[in-house]
Amino acid sequence: MNLSKNQIEKEGAQFIAQALKTNNSNISIDLSSNQIGNEGIQFISEALKSNSTMTSINLSTNEIDTAGALSFVECLKSNSTITSINLSNNQIGDEGAKQLILCLKPNIISLELSSNPISQYLLHIISALTNKDREIHIDLSRELSEEGVQFISVWLKVNSTITSLRLASAYIANRGAQYLAESLRSDSTIQSIDLSYNEIEDEGAQFLSECLKVNSTLTSINLYNNKIGTDGAKFISESLQSNSTLKSINLAGNKIGNKGAQFFFESLRSNSSITYINLAGNGIGNETQFITESLKSNSTIKSIDISENQIEKEGIQNIIEYLKSNSIITTINISKNEIGNEGAKMISDCL
Repeated sequence: MNLSKNQIEKEGAQFIAQALKTNNSNISIDLSSNQIGNEGIQFISEALKSNSTMTSINLSTNEIDTAGALSFVECLKSNSTITSINLSNNQIGDEGAKQLILCLKPNIISLELSSNPISQYLLHIISALTNKDREIHIDLSRELSEEGVQFISVWLKVNSTITSLRLASAYIANRGAQYLAESLRSDSTIQSIDLSYNEIEDEGAQFLSECLKVNSTLTSINLYNNKIGTDGAKFISESLQSNSTLKSINLAGNKIGNKGAQFFFESLRSNSSITYINLAGNGIGNETQFITESLKSNSTIKSIDISENQIEKEGIQNIIEYLKSNSIITTINISKNEIGNEGAKMISDCL
């Protein structure tokens, strides 16, 4: 049930809570972007104590602070069916975040606390999870100081629980990338990391590439919308030649250019694990022959995104000719380019 962006306040939340006490059919509710506040979440929490079907709840952007979070903690103590919780973009502080994490039961696999005013006490909060015997995804996206990134990096060295970590828009820059890369070199638990919107440049990309050369657990890395250029693309490309576990890489919205894309696709000749690559918005341009030449030697890539790259009909022609005989790639995104009517005809002839 999706009730997001409906100007629902505490009174509306009370009505919904009454229904949840007896409803046994809904397994998901989205109340994001309303104004239910602390009183509203208290009503919802009371209802969920006796609800045995709800598995997912989204209460992001609802003017909930630590007091409201503590009300929800009481609900979680008796509820055993909720698996996914989104409390992002509220005003939950350290104590609220700490108590939420400490009360998590084995059934909960996802907790989103991004864009809350959690301080540098962050390490002590998330370290509570390291002794719990289960996998969990955690989203702590927020602006972090250098000290905050160091805290997380230290924690990663003893992590045995978190498999997915999102630190988008944390503005960690090159130094933060260095701290994280050093920890991920020895981490054997994190499978997915999101470092999008972090102002990481070529230097930071080099630190991450050194990590990827030895890390054997990470399967997905998101570096969307950073400031990685041609040199950074070269560093990451070199790591892909020896990495055999990474399956998905997102470098969209960077500045790698045509030369950087060449480095990247050249590395795919010897890589046998990558199945998804996203190089959208990188200024690749019309010279695309290197893409098809590299893919001829690759048998694992299934999905490619090269949208928003100023590719015209001449550039798309090489790709279309390759796709006519390819049976491995199932998805290719070439939207927001400049292929025109002739390019569209080439594509239609290929279908």
